[in-house]
Amino acid sequence: MTDRLDDLDEEMETLGDRLGETRAAGAAFSAELARLQGEMGRSARDLGRLSRGFSGGLRRAVDGLLFDGARLSDTFRTLALSMADTAYSAAMRPVTDHAGGLLSSGINAAVGAMLPRPGGLARSVAPFAEGLAAPPAAAPPAPATDGGGAGQGVHVTMNIATPDVRGFEQSRGQIAARLGRALAAGQRNR
Repeated sequence: MTDRLDDLDEEMETLGDRLGETRAAGAAFSAELARLQGEMGRSARDLGRLSRGFSGGLRRAVDGLLFDGARLSDTFRTLALSMADTAYSAAMRPVTDHAGGLLSSGINAAVGAMLPRPGGLARSVAPFAEGLAAPPAAAPPAPATDGGGAGQGVHVTMNIATPDVRGFEQSRGQIAARLGRALAAGQRNR
């Protein structure tokens, strides 16, 4: 009887180990699916941008042909140039976004080196979020009395893409809220 109980105990332990392995594999699969979903979303946005660019070029070409009296050869030339410009812009976007991120990181590092105190100038984004028109001037916090004020600056990079200024103006509150969450997360992870 004890042999059967020992065998059952071993089988239960093996089953528990396998369930743990299955759980880990499921978590890895879920993480990969989330990453793939993000990539698909970015691809769909890029494809939408490309489609809008081609559509706008086609409309300008047809408008030129129908309303401005452009010749058919000029219309095709305008269309070809518009398509080439749209494709070039789509191809260059990742490069310019990456270069902008590098530049932003460099500026963040330089400012962080000049202001080594924790919190820096932007201890909180709340005053900015409340009065979006003009953020109040802020003074850096006093250095810590224990001499531990020197530290690494926090790097926050936000990539914002908007088709027009009005859309950006309408989302300033969301941008301020996101920046506030990033600063709060940085404060928690110190």
